[in-house]
Amino acid sequence: MATIELRDVSKAFEDGTLAVDHLDLFIDDGEFVVLVGPSGCGKTTSLRMVAGLEDPTDGEILIDGRVVTQVPSRSRDIAMVFQNYALYPHMDVADNIAFGLRMAGVAKAERRRRAAEVAEILGISDLLHRRPKQLSGGQRQRVAMGRAIVREPKAFLMDEPLSNLDAKLRVQMRAEIARIQKRVGATTLYVTHDQVEAMTMADRVAVMRRGVLQQLATPPELYEFPTNVFVAGFIGSPPMTLLHGRLEAAADGLEIVLGSNRLALSARSGVEAHLGRDVVVGIRPEDIEDGALAGSVPANRCIRVRVDLVEQLGSDVLVHGAIDARRAHSDAVVEALESDDVSPVGGMEAVLVARCSPRSRILADSVVELAVDTDRIHLFDPVTGAALR
Repeated sequence: MATIELRDVSKAFEDGTLAVDHLDLFIDDGEFVVLVGPSGCGKTTSLRMVAGLEDPTDGEILIDGRVVTQVPSRSRDIAMVFQNYALYPHMDVADNIAFGLRMAGVAKAERRRRAAEVAEILGISDLLHRRPKQLSGGQRQRVAMGRAIVREPKAFLMDEPLSNLDAKLRVQMRAEIARIQKRVGATTLYVTHDQVEAMTMADRVAVMRRGVLQQLATPPELYEFPTNVFVAGFIGSPPMTLLHGRLEAAADGLEIVLGSNRLALSARSGVEAHLGRDVVVGIRPEDIEDGALAGSVPANRCIRVRVDLVEQLGSDVLVHGAIDARRAHSDAVVEALESDDVSPVGGMEAVLVARCSPRSRILADSVVELAVDTDRIHLFDPVTGAALR
């Protein structure tokens, strides 16, 4: 296998659109890296530049330490898996898998042998004589992967390969792709807009926004230590609640003022300059619990919420409600989240989501006290959107 490296790579299209802006990215030998972000963030353009299907405006692309920026796609020794499978309908599964070997002049017997080996890895040995129209979506995706694996390329590039599958099959196939990638040890760059897909499959995740790499980290690091308010709001399902608050000193540490609510924080380094000033407060749904189930919780670790909706999911309960606090309202936060749900006007009641225990008996149209794990609250600069550590 091989390493993949993008050095200060940019891509501007003829209409002036800057799709990728000074991207630096290194993928180690055998590593599975996922590019994730909203539509138009530059992730697919980045993948296509690695594949040689787009030429970068600036910067260098290296595969296995060799500069390939001007090397044709066919000479880069990479294999791509697309979302539309691109199988040949008149060929059976064995011939579809072995097609690349056939074009490379590999003998028929060797093609069949290698196709059979790959089919065994993918669990489709019993399908080798079927045509694509006789296969399910998941089976077709395995064949498309087999066509890439059988070539034994230096790297795999995957562009939203699961987007055409239904929700249940997507869950199954993302586990399969991760398992197969580990088994063959393939260096893989994978593109998706689905942050759950990214977090469950990747060794590291690269979060992009408007052509700029926001953060590159392992899934736990992204979740626990988002570098800015965009990453914080993008990673997590349901997403983090972002509120306009004020950071103040308290007798035994710090205090966050959220409207009529006050939450005690343990002392933190790196936030001293923001004492007495506005901050953006991030609280994940799973860090909020039904106060009636949380035991004896001090008042300064609870928030008062008017419940609008309760979703019973079996494994847990999602409580949607309004809190007497303002939505995060700075221009930087609004722009970063790229969402109409965050208003630039202060004083608006904020919507909060809590992931509570299935034992919770909270009802809609009630007013409840929810306990907050305040040690896990995230703080961000309201102007730059950067995390306060």
